[in-house]
Amino acid sequence: MEKIKNIVANTYKIVVYMVAIVLFVAILFFNIISQHNSGIAITITVMLLLSVFIFLINKFIINKIKKKTNNIMTIILITIFLILEILSVKYFMVEYNWDFKYVMETAKQLYETNTTENLYYYKMYPNNIVTTAIAYVGMLIFRGEIGAYIINILFIFGAAIFTVLSAKKIGGDKMGLNTALILVTFSPLYLYSPIVYSDTLSIIFPVMTLYFWLITKESIKNSNKKKAYIFITIMSIASFIGFLIKAPSAIILIAICIDSIFTFKKQFKYIVAILVIFMILNFIYNSLCTNFIIKDEKKNSAVIPYTHWVMMGLNKPEEYGGTSIGWGAYSQSDVDATNESGDYENKVNYNIQTIKDRLMNYGLYGYLSFLKHKFIYVWTDSTFYVLNKIGWDTKNKESLPYDIVLNNEKNKPFLTYLDSFYLLIITIIFIGLIIDIKDKKQEETRILAMSIIGIAIFLLIWEARSRYVYNFLPILCLLYVIGIQNMQEFIEKIKEKRKGK
Repeated sequence: MEKIKNIVANTYKIVVYMVAIVLFVAILFFNIISQHNSGIAITITVMLLLSVFIFLINKFIINKIKKKTNNIMTIILITIFLILEILSVKYFMVEYNWDFKYVMETAKQLYETNTTENLYYYKMYPNNIVTTAIAYVGMLIFRGEIGAYIINILFIFGAAIFTVLSAKKIGGDKMGLNTALILVTFSPLYLYSPIVYSDTLSIIFPVMTLYFWLITKESIKNSNKKKAYIFITIMSIASFIGFLIKAPSAIILIAICIDSIFTFKKQFKYIVAILVIFMILNFIYNSLCTNFIIKDEKKNSAVIPYTHWVMMGLNKPEEYGGTSIGWGAYSQSDVDATNESGDYENKVNYNIQTIKDRLMNYGLYGYLSFLKHKFIYVWTDSTFYVLNKIGWDTKNKESLPYDIVLNNEKNKPFLTYLDSFYLLIITIIFIGLIIDIKDKKQEETRILAMSIIGIAIFLLIWEARSRYVYNFLPILCLLYVIGIQNMQEFIEKIKEKRKGK
């Protein structure tokens, strides 16, 4: 029996690594051939210069400083990250638009009048109830509209802190400092601060889930069951809140459970605890929404069913004969068609029939070709759609930061930097996975890799945009710093072998 368990566990580990490697090879390949801002040669050259800079900093600073200095530098970098968030809100605040408009306007109405005119919107999109509630609480605490932005800043900043703390748990102080460094240099993370929406308000929860799982593991290892259950509860609550704000946030919790099952960890009772907590929280939340917000005795007929987003996820861009703004992206025509098809059951039936028709029209080869285009559309945007969001009705267009980041006549160097840095991140993750596959004991790497695999699969099925990857950027950052550590250790091993000769 033990032999079978080992075979299953090792097979599972190899499959995870191989799928992750293929995924990052695909991301790397399509990013290289899709360069359009400065061209392949310039982008790769800048990437190489950045990689030299990163490894020189590691060799001459990070690897040589003492723990106290390391902690001081980490705090300084995290503080700089917070300042960059504040500056982003100052210089890139936008007029309300798209769903962000409903979230902010509703929160303001609730704050000022204790009522809202937008109830029908939340009957259609109940997934934005928690997002609006958080913005509203921010306004209550900080006495006005600015409170929503402060809460947004704090949630992104909290994600940065949990990312550093997780890195320290996984690889020590040096990895923590490397993580703080990438947080400051990975611009999309803080540039999203002016957009108070589900992408930003959910970013803290996947990495928070990871951190409390790492602490739970320590408690289990130390045979402290009481602490383990406390942290399991915190982890489950964090994941559930993330799930309510943006459902894919729970993917990391799913990855944790899958890894525990296939590696035969003696954690079945903890997995059961997670499921029970999730079900209890879900029952309470749905009851509260139905009785106090939606207030429909029968099934909410205004709600747009999940099948709608799968249907939109099969639409082509307008220039290719579809009605979408991108490959499998938002389509106003699809939204209108779903809403006009009748009650909830009729909407579902319409969506399912449209899904079948689109798949039939694609055929196998056509569908695979569509998925390739959709994958490229999502994973080759080094801005993660942030420039589109903060560039839409920007309030302050007369500043130097606006010229550097958003002015199409002047922002080419910044775009080149974003492309090159994203390429560097993916390259280092890929190399780190190749090195790590020899030692399949790195549990954290598998969890992180499975989370990215999970979001990639989800976005191939669901309506997709590059901004939907945003709340998993801390996970990408952690894979990146693990890759750096793996490369450094690999180089040291080679040096030791040469000395031995």
